[in-house]
Amino acid sequence: MKIDFRLLEIPFKVSFKHNSASRKVTSTIWVEISRGEFVGIGEGCPRSYVTGESEESCVAFISDRKESFLKIENYQLLLVWRQSNISDIENNPAAWCAIELAFLDLFAQETNQSINELIGEMYIPQVLEYSAVLGDSSPGVWEKLCDWHFTNEMSNFKLKLNGDLLLDSDRIKYILSKNSQAEVRIDANNMWNDKSEAINYLNQLPKEICGVEEPLTCPNWEGINSLSAELAYPVILDEHVFRLSDLMEVKNPEKTIVNLRVSKCGGLINSIQMGKSAIELGMRVIVGAQVGETSALTKAGFLLSSALSHEPIAHEGGYGMLLLESDPFREYYQLGKQGKIIFS
Repeated sequence: MKIDFRLLEIPFKVSFKHNSASRKVTSTIWVEISRGEFVGIGEGCPRSYVTGESEESCVAFISDRKESFLKIENYQLLLVWRQSNISDIENNPAAWCAIELAFLDLFAQETNQSINELIGEMYIPQVLEYSAVLGDSSPGVWEKLCDWHFTNEMSNFKLKLNGDLLLDSDRIKYILSKNSQAEVRIDANNMWNDKSEAINYLNQLPKEICGVEEPLTCPNWEGINSLSAELAYPVILDEHVFRLSDLMEVKNPEKTIVNLRVSKCGGLINSIQMGKSAIELGMRVIVGAQVGETSALTKAGFLLSSALSHEPIAHEGGYGMLLLESDPFREYYQLGKQGKIIFS
């Protein structure tokens, strides 16, 4: 067995900006585990403002544990390593995600089955419809990108807020002027420190909003739970929830949606557990994505959705080489008309 890993630096065709970060290139740890004729591939996207990870910490995590990883010869031993190192995984979710996905991919190929079949979950081929995700681009560029999504017949939108009330309101109105039936959720990316300030701002936006993602600085469970009780629409949790235990902090599950990103949540197995638990607790879920991820994580997101019986209310990502200059995964997934991607 051989483990190779490296950092990917794939340029974006257009920069992507929101309240917490601006990106023009990927931030990705790429892992390949080979044995005989098979090569398993895994990907993780560290985000310091989400889990505290960096590219350097991912490299260190894998380098320091490479010898122990080489002893993981099958799926059962992978489970043993995972169970014995839960704390390590929670502190390094993106790095572990890349390792876990590579092992799962390798073992599935060797046993001639899907990854979901390997881990005992449902594998349901499906055509999934993805959301349009609009960053905080400059005037003119934003409208051009928005119009492209309408030309592509997409009707589900996620809008990154700018923080300028007039601009954010106009952008929501612009989307609805193109399609009055469009579903629009907004992402504040932890914009406000104070709950009252957040509510005051949000209540002045158009009423057609379907949900707001991460309005408050993180962590602020008291504020989030109070805010979710007062708003007319659900609160979507992303940075607040990247461990299974975080779900226990939610006080208003019926007003809460959890954004599950496989990299953020520490791999596919953790993400499936979190998704099932959230649904059992009365929450809804979205299968999210890290900006700049390749088809390796797009495929992992599909596997997560399939394990959840395709119950997630929205899917994000799938931009492929609409955003990236290249995509190194052996399978290629990119949203087509109406935001649809075919997974077989």
